[in-house]
Amino acid sequence: MLSTGATTRIATRCSPRPRPPTSAPTRTRTRVALPLQRRALSSVASTPPRTVSVTSSSSTDDALRSLGSLLDRYPLLGDSRWPERIRHASHLLNDPSQNKRATIAFAGDHWSGVSPLVTALLDEPLASNAQVSWALAARHLHLTDSEVLFIRHGDIPKATPNLNELELPSAWLEAHRVQVVELTHGDLAPKQVSVDSLFSSDVVVLVISADRSLSPASTRSLLNEIKGKPNLILALNVVDASPSSSASSLRFLSHQLSTLFPTFKDETEIVAVSSEQASSALDALQPTEATTKPDSFEHFQSTFIRSGVPRLKDEVTRLISAINRPTLHQRAAEFTLDKAIEASAVEGAKIQDGLHQVKTDIAALEFIIDEATSSVLASLGVGSQGLKVPEEHMQNSMKALRQVLDHRLAWYVLPWKTDELVAEIALVTGTTYLVEFEQHLLYSTGRLESLSSTLSQKTNELVQTRAFLPPQSSTSAPLASLHSPILLNQIQQAEKESLMSAPTTLISPLHHRRNQITCPGGPSESLQSKAQSLVVRASSMTTGSILAGVGLEITHYADLMTSAGVGLLGVTFAAWGLQRGWEKAKKRFEKDVQQRVRSGLEEDLAVSALKTAAKNLVDRSTYKARTAVALSSKRLDQRRSEFDRFKRELRAIDERRKA
Repeated sequence: MLSTGATTRIATRCSPRPRPPTSAPTRTRTRVALPLQRRALSSVASTPPRTVSVTSSSSTDDALRSLGSLLDRYPLLGDSRWPERIRHASHLLNDPSQNKRATIAFAGDHWSGVSPLVTALLDEPLASNAQVSWALAARHLHLTDSEVLFIRHGDIPKATPNLNELELPSAWLEAHRVQVVELTHGDLAPKQVSVDSLFSSDVVVLVISADRSLSPASTRSLLNEIKGKPNLILALNVVDASPSSSASSLRFLSHQLSTLFPTFKDETEIVAVSSEQASSALDALQPTEATTKPDSFEHFQSTFIRSGVPRLKDEVTRLISAINRPTLHQRAAEFTLDKAIEASAVEGAKIQDGLHQVKTDIAALEFIIDEATSSVLASLGVGSQGLKVPEEHMQNSMKALRQVLDHRLAWYVLPWKTDELVAEIALVTGTTYLVEFEQHLLYSTGRLESLSSTLSQKTNELVQTRAFLPPQSSTSAPLASLHSPILLNQIQQAEKESLMSAPTTLISPLHHRRNQITCPGGPSESLQSKAQSLVVRASSMTTGSILAGVGLEITHYADLMTSAGVGLLGVTFAAWGLQRGWEKAKKRFEKDVQQRVRSGLEEDLAVSALKTAAKNLVDRSTYKARTAVALSSKRLDQRRSEFDRFKRELRAIDERRKA
């Protein structure tokens, strides 16, 4: 909505404006140009003269092209506008048609008064063409959501909404071959695509409200973007732009600048303007009053000059007229190059920090894997020679076997227990043989399962950090991103493979070796065979001796006592042979159990062999995490190599620019 004053001006200025009568000697139409009110950041002294860069256009263009190519290959940020800014700066240097026109940008938020200031600067109330006033007042009615409006010279007022362009039949735009860029943003910082227009402008006027000064974050952000730009003017929009009234506001702004931006260049000019005074002066000048009330023109002239707009306009004109257009474009291109290299260096430092953080996270996960694995293996009792069965557990198990063999399977009951020998041994081994060691293995298996779950969670936390996210979904630069669908796929595949590549428990080898004691062809069966042979031999000797004694008695070859002694001696020798043979068989049985079962079990559980139960289960528990560490480290090395190559090329461009 247009204000009532603006609507009145539009309606009145569309009609021809008669000039004031020439008979009035005190009425002058000459615009008095007062000295420009400048405030340096360090003092109120006059601005030191600017030094023109001696860098040739070709070297600047070469550096721009090299940097643009570098940023295309190694983008710093996914949404970075720097490649486009660099290409545009290079285009301005190489396009002869651009050397005919200068660009002046006015930027600020909605409360800074950018639009009224641009209106006051381009409006020509004393010109005969009132269409300029109409087009300026109605220009925002044709705008889209863009923050930028381009104002160029044209024969007739013409608005192009899709391009956000406005053509004006302005004598000032035509005389000085100028186009004006009006950038108006809200509480948030302007879009980067809008800031592009400031980088390509030859003169930038940043309009700051005296009420808000540098308090808004959006204003500070915009000033930080363009600080150091050649031909930068800070226009402080105050209520009264007279020196006495604006001095306090200027000092406050200078103090804020020196506090917030200590490295801000001293030659940046601070100008006091008043869009309110300028608008009031333009609204006060009515066509009828210029002839009937000569004082109205005098009021317009004095108020408009006090607003500071004429002085700002004269200064802008001086800046674009002091040097030729190619030099202006050269300065803008050099500034774009400087800021691009500076931004690249800053982002490079962030990338380096990001890569270092990723390396730290990977090293932390690797340390957790090693520490947890060592702790579990130590709990298992794994030494350098592998997992050993504790001697105490083995002695307790063998003690139970000996008790069975010495009592329930003693030599004197063998003739009646031979067939039950294997069953008796199986009953004892199933309930007593290495049962404590089995419980220990079950507990360790549970620890390994817990370790696998913990490491899987740690791995998921690692791959869910910002470094592994796609660059477009985070603020990380692509060079600092380790995101790779292939890498994530391989980690998931490793998790699936770990569940199928190894046994899920450590007691399987124990059960297997325990069953070997009583399995066919095992130690128990051998012991049973030996016991049977001993019983048969003893029985044969006993039977033979008894028959010999009976035969002697029957044949009267010997007396009764001699015959009985012969039979008793044979039975004694048979019993002694059975006892002696059984003791040897038991020792051989124990030795067989020690060699075939205990040593075999320790071999199965040894961690020195890659295909053993203990090592396989440990590998299964850590396989996913170790795979993630290996793949992430490889990906990190690739990124660090790319980043090192980026730094070398950026350093070469910077050195070539400074040469």
